[in-house]
Amino acid sequence: MRDGLLDLYHFGHFVLAEAVGRVPSAALRRAAIDGLARSAYLLSRDKRRRIERNVGRAFGEQAGPARTRRIAIACFREFWQEMVEWVPAVGDRLPAADIKIRGLAHLQGALAAGTGAILWESNGFSRRVQAKRTLHAHGIQLHQTHGETHLGVMWTTAEPGTWLRRRLMRPTYERRERAFVAETLIIPVHSAMAAGRVYVKRLRENKILCMAGDGRIARKLYPIEFLGQSVTFAPGAVKLARLVGAPLFPVFWVPADDGPPVLEIDPPIVPDPVGDVDAQVVDCLQRFANALQARVMRWPEAYRNWHIVDDSAGD
Repeated sequence: MRDGLLDLYHFGHFVLAEAVGRVPSAALRRAAIDGLARSAYLLSRDKRRRIERNVGRAFGEQAGPARTRRIAIACFREFWQEMVEWVPAVGDRLPAADIKIRGLAHLQGALAAGTGAILWESNGFSRRVQAKRTLHAHGIQLHQTHGETHLGVMWTTAEPGTWLRRRLMRPTYERRERAFVAETLIIPVHSAMAAGRVYVKRLRENKILCMAGDGRIARKLYPIEFLGQSVTFAPGAVKLARLVGAPLFPVFWVPADDGPPVLEIDPPIVPDPVGDVDAQVVDCLQRFANALQARVMRWPEAYRNWHIVDDSAGD
């Protein structure tokens, strides 16, 4: 019963995004996304309170009522914008091949060394789908990992769910993703051993894995500091990089200040293969969190996960 209601809830979001994504006018599409965001802001009281609480913890006295409200509405808007980004019919995007990639040489150097590489993205910052389209347009073949609870921009349960989830929504997202990634790999909630062997194999083949740095699917989560509070992130990418000797590259789609958006690939984070494992995990996760936090504090309206900063859900 619970899965049925949850799938109907997600299907409603799916249908709305599909409808908005096919609106031929860019202005009307933006207006529709704004309307959905403001409606969600008014109706989702619990989510709104969590956003406001976490914004207050991050910005302190700088988070006045007007700014907090603006960030909260933007959080809802970023969710709906990313939902619509999955719809192929959106025709007014900046061509992916024209997006500048800062730090591409870092990634190319790792591939030239034959170590493979892990691109470390955020579940909730800015345009995740557009970032992948841009990398694909620049000839970067990604092997994308997702948590078993992944459903496009939405998170659901690890169970198979109803027909709507199994036969419609999840296959639609996976089919669309195959247009800009070489392979989709699923991180199981309970047993990741078989998946881990595949990840190791891909890196030893000098491939590029794309993984969430702020994911929370793991048997053991590690505490780090993020946006003014102690949170927990999953260690999988760090342990994988340490095992294989592959570097970790934080990657972020950053909004435009006075020009087009840019995809940024930070310098590599390389775990020490002989140091204490737990200390290495915390150090690397904290460095990713610092890189993400720097972007979130600069562009707080581009972060759609303000409501789960201190939650245990994640990709």
